[in-house]
Amino acid sequence: MRSLRAAAVVAAISAVLAVQPAASATVSSTPMPSASFDGTVVATARSGAVIYVAGAFTHVTDSTGTHTRRNLAAVSAVTGRVLPWSPSTNSTVYALTVSKGRVYAGGSFTRVNGVPVARLVQLYASTGRLVRSFRPRVDYRVRALVLSPSTLYAGGRFTKVNGHRREHLAAFSRASGRLTGWAPRADKSVRVLRRRGPQVFVGGAFNSINGVARTRNVAVVGAGTGAVYRGFRSPVRYLVTDIRLTRTRVFIAKAGPGGAVVATGNRGGVAWGRSFDGDVDALSILDGVLYAGGHFAHRCRTNRVSSTNGNCLDAGQVPAGRLAALSLTGTFGTWSPSADSTVGVLTLASVPSLHRLAAGGAFQTFHGSQRQPGFALFRSR
Repeated sequence: MRSLRAAAVVAAISAVLAVQPAASATVSSTPMPSASFDGTVVATARSGAVIYVAGAFTHVTDSTGTHTRRNLAAVSAVTGRVLPWSPSTNSTVYALTVSKGRVYAGGSFTRVNGVPVARLVQLYASTGRLVRSFRPRVDYRVRALVLSPSTLYAGGRFTKVNGHRREHLAAFSRASGRLTGWAPRADKSVRVLRRRGPQVFVGGAFNSINGVARTRNVAVVGAGTGAVYRGFRSPVRYLVTDIRLTRTRVFIAKAGPGGAVVATGNRGGVAWGRSFDGDVDALSILDGVLYAGGHFAHRCRTNRVSSTNGNCLDAGQVPAGRLAALSLTGTFGTWSPSADSTVGVLTLASVPSLHRLAAGGAFQTFHGSQRQPGFALFRSR
């Protein structure tokens, strides 16, 4: 695959990729009964046993009935039912993060609960009310959010915040909402942000950050300074859609001809890569298993895919309807919930205390007949 370094491609193709159980137990492949959505779920964020849900929808249905929810909702990870939390927006919400009783939401919206806003807000996690002291003015879509103890970092397609130049990346004080001086420059849009200690990992469709070489589509910048960490070199050539981190590994989801999950060390050296016949849009780690979601229909037996249509080459493919599980060393498991739709799965969230996995997207059914539109909750076996 073009996005993997040549040596890693040769090693991966020669490796045995036979189906075998992942190193740790996966959740059930059959979703439990839970809330379903009448539109597309784009983002999820977990706090305790509550999963906050965002996207483009107007109603949520659960065992108690159908409830009006305009682009934001909350679901109990215990019961699967929709919760009373119900702020509303006038357009799509693309990004969520939650901490210390506050939910931060970003997107393309310009009103929340009827109040004029500018694409980024802070909400009370208990009531859904707008925190009016937090009022940044972002000129275009916010697509990614991540928190530190004192700061909210944002990424997207914007170029101005509060009248100041900010090229697809910006940061705000969590306490006051004030725009900080943190201002790394991505030359194109940012899709995902993750933080590990003093470093912020940035993924998206950019060619470079701060003009530094080897920062295409994924880079690491200082959480305080915004300076590029030059020790990490990007190993991918196509859009990065998600990133997950452990102490020693960086797991990257990417698009391109086909799609892939790429695991690197802390300096960007490729440890392994696994290919699919469609984009991988979401990752989550639960109980030692790496879950991947996207609009792929198959996973590939080798890492070679067609440069024109992304189809698996060489030894062919294995069905993997929009969801797959891998060990943290890259071995595919047999877990296969078989979701439908060409868009597929766009977001994943783990609930470690309950050993449950939430998936959101534009799917309608699993295993061909089990209806669970837009959102699914998988519990331990």
